[in-house]
Amino acid sequence: MRAAVVILLAILTWPSRFSDPVDRLTRISQEVRSENTEPQTSSDKPRQVTSNCVELDRLSFMGALILQPLTTETVAGTELAEVLTSDEGARGIFKYLVECALPPDAVVTISGDSEVFEFFGDMDLGEGWQTGPCDEACQEWVSACLLARTNAYGIPVQIYLTGAKPGLGPLLPEDADTYFVREGAFYGNLFHSPGRQYACRGEGYDPLYMTFRACTLPGNLCGIQVVGPCGETDGNTGEKVEDFACIGEENGYFTGCHNRLDRPGTSDKPDKVWTRVITVYVRGSGFQGGIGVGCDVEKVEPPAPTPAGGVGHACQNDDDCLGECNFCDVSTYLGMCTAGCMDGLPEEESVACGAENATCLSISEGYGQCTNTCEPGVAGTCEPGQICTGYWISRTTPDTPGCVPFCSEDAHCPVGSYCNRRFGQCGPPEDNSYLKDGEPCILDAVGFGAPEVPCNGGCFRITDDPTQGICGSYINVAHTTQCPDDPEHVKPLVPVGEDEMGICLYRTCKTDADCTAPLKCKGWALGPKQCEWP
Repeated sequence: MRAAVVILLAILTWPSRFSDPVDRLTRISQEVRSENTEPQTSSDKPRQVTSNCVELDRLSFMGALILQPLTTETVAGTELAEVLTSDEGARGIFKYLVECALPPDAVVTISGDSEVFEFFGDMDLGEGWQTGPCDEACQEWVSACLLARTNAYGIPVQIYLTGAKPGLGPLLPEDADTYFVREGAFYGNLFHSPGRQYACRGEGYDPLYMTFRACTLPGNLCGIQVVGPCGETDGNTGEKVEDFACIGEENGYFTGCHNRLDRPGTSDKPDKVWTRVITVYVRGSGFQGGIGVGCDVEKVEPPAPTPAGGVGHACQNDDDCLGECNFCDVSTYLGMCTAGCMDGLPEEESVACGAENATCLSISEGYGQCTNTCEPGVAGTCEPGQICTGYWISRTTPDTPGCVPFCSEDAHCPVGSYCNRRFGQCGPPEDNSYLKDGEPCILDAVGFGAPEVPCNGGCFRITDDPTQGICGSYINVAHTTQCPDDPEHVKPLVPVGEDEMGICLYRTCKTDADCTAPLKCKGWALGPKQCEWP
């Protein structure tokens, strides 16, 4: 079953750029992956051993949660409670959040109309969150836990979490024979806007488990920035390296990890040492130590080096980004140098973003993203794998168009992922077996859950009734002017010459017979008509 995505932080995934209602058009995007294992309790496993299946683009509720205690009482009656009762995918993510943050005796209960959902604590990494706000230490430990449990493919894999924190600790001797592959380390802060999410590679490598656990491999396959090797040995190649991420290690886990790959302490670029780090071990399979030679299985090749640049520049990691506050946003798998900013006059935005040709694109109320300016329809003003847009559908103030990641072909994506041209995102191959653009889709009563029948693209809520939606997609009109489904009757909506972001939504019609019920053919008597909700 496909689930509707409740978008994470605005910075983490491309579809989240359109999560705010504008002109009665709200996008509810969709995901294919789902968890298929029963939760384990702390009574039948060591607390360090857990499963992974977190998908980063399903965590929209995190920013608001940190301002108050994480309890049944504070969640009850909120919009989050409505989301959790209606969206199975959001419940799966909230389960991981509570497990990471709260102690084993804590329970958060959410009551729906006909069902009660319970979420149990486990690791107690968010110390103090039961009684007050989640401070920086709480945010970074919980973020590291969620990042460590992130999986590009949604396939549960047993992992072993270690770190300098009660509830984690070192790899225990009795577990070392089973979990002996040190995969890597995870750190960052998902609660920030923009969020920061980092991973580095350990010296361990298992060809079988790395098929499912790809978040520390080159290519940023999980929407997490892979800084590089954690220590002096790169597990992907088995070679010694001079530049690495972490200052040291103790008790088998890495400590003091950087956001830039360099000899620790020698970088001349803005750098931060993250002290709340979780190191992950995975099981060793029977293939360990021989499959690479016997079956000609190759290690993952890192992408070609990217020259450093300013905001809007394509990047692989923070080392590719020039400027005091800039970092590499890899949330769409197509990295772009950026920084957080606030809306203002063009000259104010260029100063805030550190370049004359920079602009601040509105992503959500009170927050924007720095990038370089561009001219819609003019080739070469944006780099390959980008689109020139002012987010015309979601803006509350006019924005100077800027370049943002948006793939138009598979060649724009990392090896092993594909371009979903409906959203400009890299990921699994498109599945076009569902409802086509222009067809009606039905949402739940609060407009957050999965459509009753999924769309090939997303389900756009377009009326005051939260259950009424129409299937649609985004396209880059500079790359193609044809919508993916029925281009003869579904034409892209776009301010011609002002933006390259097209929306394929309404089907043209002459009579009601041209529309899929319950849509009706509506419009001016002498003008074009389109299929809309009655």
